Amino acid sequence: MICDSESTFRAAPAQVRGNQRIAPEDIEAVLGSAGMQIFKLVPTDIERQLRVTFPDLLDAQVTIGLPNQVFVDLRERTPVIA
Repeated sequence: MICDSESTFRAAPAQVRGNQRIAPEDIEAVLGSAGMQIFKLVPTDIERQLRVTFPDLLDAQVTIGLPNQVFVDLRERTPVIA
C-alpha cells in the first residue's frame, strides 16, 4: 500500500477541549493549522499564540498526533463578573 504523504500528513482541523466562552471557530482561526504539514507545527509556539490572543486562558496545551491530529486542551479563567 502506497501512502500519499502529501495529504496524509496534512493537519486536520484541531480537536478543541475545555473551552466554554471562546468559540472553537475563533480558536481555529488563530491556530491556522488545518491543512499545514503536521511536521511543521510547533506545539509551544501554538500555545504561546493562543495565550497572547486570548488573555482569558489560564492554560493551553497543544498535542500533535500522527498522522494528522492536533489536540488543544484549554483552561479558561473564571470571570468574577459575567
